[in-house]
Amino acid sequence: LRIYPGAGGAIESVREFKGMRWLHESGYPVPQVHLQAGEDSPFGYPFVIMDRIDGQVMRQIMNNTPEEEQEGLLTLFCDLFVNLHNLDWRSFSESSKQIDHSDPYQYCDYWICTARQGIQQFELQGLSEPLDWFEEKRSEIPCLRPSVVHLDFHPNNVLLRADGQAFVIDWSQVSLTDARFDLAWTLVLAHAYLGNQWRNQILAGYERINKAKIDRIEIF
Repeated sequence: LRIYPGAGGAIESVREFKGMRWLHESGYPVPQVHLQAGEDSPFGYPFVIMDRIDGQVMRQIMNNTPEEEQEGLLTLFCDLFVNLHNLDWRSFSESSKQIDHSDPYQYCDYWICTARQGIQQFELQGLSEPLDWFEEKRSEIPCLRPSVVHLDFHPNNVLLRADGQAFVIDWSQVSLTDARFDLAWTLVLAHAYLGNQWRNQILAGYERINKAKIDRIEIF
């Protein structure tokens, strides 16, 4: 049972339920969801009922694994990430009809617009300059293929069962956009919490499994 308190709980619960149902039907390893209820639920908040996974988060296992034995965990992490981004996004796009998926710059434009609204709403004018820089680079980073993204993909959101089966959790931000937004945020988190070496290893592992270099990831 996952309960969603807070102002955005109703939207998050629906997004996570629909997203996880689609992912499970697509063969991606997530807990199977069974029921979603709104704010009129017995708890007074929206909730989702899903399968309980008995296991440990990958970050905890990493902390208890000798450094020389962590390569397998890193490979699994990157494999899950690449497989997510390579899913057939077309049936998922039904929930994103407001975006013209044929426009290679639509995802950047949508992100820029959302970021500017956030800067104005929360009076974060100090972020305007880097956003202006990103907008100037827009023409250099067309999105040739959209992907289903997690937007908070890190080892604390990967559960490992005792038999080694992995499950990705926390899909309240699941959406369709340029996969580089997803990858870049994961690299920022890795650098901040695990160190630059892990950041570089994740990027290298992602590119190796994806069998392609990630174009202009430094802009994201």
